[in-house]
Amino acid sequence: MRLAIEGDSTRVAAVDYMVGFYRVARVTKPPFAFEWNSALVPDGNSSVRMVARDASGKTIASGEASVWLQNYGNHAAENTGALDGTLAGTVPLTLEAFDAGAFPAYWQLFVDGEQAALRFTDQAGRNDNAISQNLDTTRYPNGRHEIHLMVHSNNFGRTVEGDSNRNFRAMTTRTATIENGRVYMEPVANFLHVYLTPGGDELDLGCSRLMTDGSREACRAPLYASADTAESKAMNVDAAVQAYLGAGVPGSKLVVGVPFYGRGFAGVAGGDHGMYGTYSSPSWPGTWENGVYDYSDLAANYVGSNGYTRYWNDTVRAPWLFNPANGFCISYDDARSMRDKAFLAQAAGLGGAMFWEFSGDRTN
Repeated sequence: MRLAIEGDSTRVAAVDYMVGFYRVARVTKPPFAFEWNSALVPDGNSSVRMVARDASGKTIASGEASVWLQNYGNHAAENTGALDGTLAGTVPLTLEAFDAGAFPAYWQLFVDGEQAALRFTDQAGRNDNAISQNLDTTRYPNGRHEIHLMVHSNNFGRTVEGDSNRNFRAMTTRTATIENGRVYMEPVANFLHVYLTPGGDELDLGCSRLMTDGSREACRAPLYASADTAESKAMNVDAAVQAYLGAGVPGSKLVVGVPFYGRGFAGVAGGDHGMYGTYSSPSWPGTWENGVYDYSDLAANYVGSNGYTRYWNDTVRAPWLFNPANGFCISYDDARSMRDKAFLAQAAGLGGAMFWEFSGDRTN
């Protein structure tokens, strides 16, 4: 479907085309027209809003056009009502999509335009399909947010009459309120750009811990020791990095290893929800062997389900799971702890990071 504006466009520098809360295009060249894949919107009544802006970004004209769409009968949705009301913590979502002419294969979930999840069901061969996806709302500040699901389909070589574009054939957009009080969100640099006089000025760059309520506090070095013991002081990423740097190894030659798996323990007693308690053996059955769990297995079957509760150690910057019914405790890494490890590697000027191994997160 070709969309364009009418009238004098002399002062126009850009035109935004909006469908609901979602901007489908920004066109910056006359005649400010573009080809719109209307399959992004469910069949039926809809409207397209056009906003013309000058070179400073100021709105100088706007308009709206009603359209009736009849494409494939495609749709996408979150079916459990999890996005209704106020969201907090980790929210389990059930995302569903239907494509009358092909098969939902490539799922993208966005929060305020930032990709929150990428999933694949490209081998399912089904016109209707659904996936389960957890949304960690502590990654976002408190307030209203736009949550957007886009689904790309695969035709497995089939030809669908009148359709040569398989990109994003179904979508849905919702707004939701996130409220987590004052919870740690992410580390941020105190400065984006610094200009100093050579040989004269000194500045402590540092970083801040950004909270979900918009406040900040001073950074704590991530991945530090958890207790004042010789074992704890030595067995953490920061201590290992500092030992190599102190021995004269260039940071550019150091790479932090991160696991796509967790370690489980059985017969856990005492401690803080299992952490720092005692144990009797590896937990079972694990993903491939006792005591070892792929991250995809943990995310699908353990985090927040089957009696397991996720906890966070703010000193070592890592999560763990504990099930008081069976006495199993599992330590692992997730997206939040991975971000902190990446921040450490960047802040220390290291060569980067490696992970073991790809299939451990095979569902994402």
